[in-house]
Amino acid sequence: MVRVRLGRDHRLRPAGLWWNIVVRGGSAMTRILSGLLLALFVLVAFAPVASALDPYYTWSDSTQTGKRLFRASSEVFLANFVVWGFDRYIRPASEGGQKGDGFRVGTNSWWNNIKNGFEWDDNNFGTNQWGHPYHGALFFTAGRANGFDFWESAPFAFAGSFAWEFFGETHNASFNDWINTAVGGVALGEVLHRASSMVLDNEARGSERAWREVGGAVINPVRAFNRLMTGEARKQHQNPANRFPETLGINLEYGLRTEGEDRIWENPIARGYLRTDIVYGDVFDSRSHDPFSSFIFSAQINFADATPIGQFDARGILAGTDLHETETSRHILASYHHFDYVDNAAVKFGAQSIGATLQSEFTGEHGAGKLRLRTRLDGNVNLLGAVQSDHPQFTGRDYDYGPGLSVKLAAGFQYNNLPIFVVSTANHLVHTINGTESDHVISVNRLRVQVPVWRKYGVALDYVLYLRKSEYAIYEDVEQRSPEVRVSLFSGFYN
Repeated sequence: MVRVRLGRDHRLRPAGLWWNIVVRGGSAMTRILSGLLLALFVLVAFAPVASALDPYYTWSDSTQTGKRLFRASSEVFLANFVVWGFDRYIRPASEGGQKGDGFRVGTNSWWNNIKNGFEWDDNNFGTNQWGHPYHGALFFTAGRANGFDFWESAPFAFAGSFAWEFFGETHNASFNDWINTAVGGVALGEVLHRASSMVLDNEARGSERAWREVGGAVINPVRAFNRLMTGEARKQHQNPANRFPETLGINLEYGLRTEGEDRIWENPIARGYLRTDIVYGDVFDSRSHDPFSSFIFSAQINFADATPIGQFDARGILAGTDLHETETSRHILASYHHFDYVDNAAVKFGAQSIGATLQSEFTGEHGAGKLRLRTRLDGNVNLLGAVQSDHPQFTGRDYDYGPGLSVKLAAGFQYNNLPIFVVSTANHLVHTINGTESDHVISVNRLRVQVPVWRKYGVALDYVLYLRKSEYAIYEDVEQRSPEVRVSLFSGFYN
């Protein structure tokens, strides 16, 4: 096996004439102009030629359906400016440093960043794997709020992140930040855009309208800013036809989670947690397989743990086709975008991945209700994965970076759209290219049973087993086994 380790001093220099001009050759003015042209090329190259779009995707917050490139680009710039202003003047100084260190940008820092190209940074796990994707979501939603569809909004995330890396910080541009911000921002941004659409109501009046606008602003601040500037926050007009998905499920649970070191009864520690799961759309109840017309979003807050944000996942369809259908079964092959983030006392893992999914549904009658058995098999390419490291001295981070593969399996029963039993396993392979020379395998296995007690309320029991195996080139291999049991009360809404 060939192993590659890129240290902090390694520069990623994409081959090609443009990069040689921007980074290596020419006068300062040539580099500036070439850099601007490169950014414009990135903006345009990812956008497909205008095509016939579903009404949902052409809908914007304006009564006009035209695409507003200048306004969207201005909001991308404004998003970067606001983040830069916070980091420069408000964010507390790091230990031994001064407020604003790293953000005193100017022509010297810009030329230096362009000259040096990309490298890898040493930010903490939460900042790189969660904070940066949220930053990218601001760029993406700027496009969505101004009439651009899913694919056309993706370049705003890439271009906005590119601009931040080279002009928003004095640090050299970070390759991992660019990928996490752009790719993660696309997934998170579309989730926020669609979630805010369900909260906003253009036909509401008075206090209800005010609260809905506030709620939409919390979920999607760029869209809220756009509505304020255009007056849409006050205007009354018809809501888009596809404001809500055909099916929607929301589950909120609060409970206790008990972890063990190797077995659940070995030194168990009980902690509280709060979790929400949103099932937007249903690939089996719809003939539409447009991007994120169906997605699953999960977020978990852990109390008294290493970090408060313990889990943050999104999985949305990109495209799909029906393979076979009968009266009692349906099989679909689809492509999905996966955003994975887990950070607790047992495991630290994050990845942006894209892959193929085979999904099957088998239906039957049970009494007066409908019983469904669903299965899914995912095979993904991890564009960039992050896994905890036992030897962080190489990078200054406590985790390694690298591409890889993942395989996910899941099966579950539903009764009248309410999940009753779910078993799943997610297995990720990450080959380190920045960090300690290693290969990591992370496995997250889950068994869940939930029982409705009264109306939409019920009790749930989860068993989760985290497994990690890290094979190091110059150190002993490490194997870790961390079981977890969760007991919770849940409130679920499923239509």
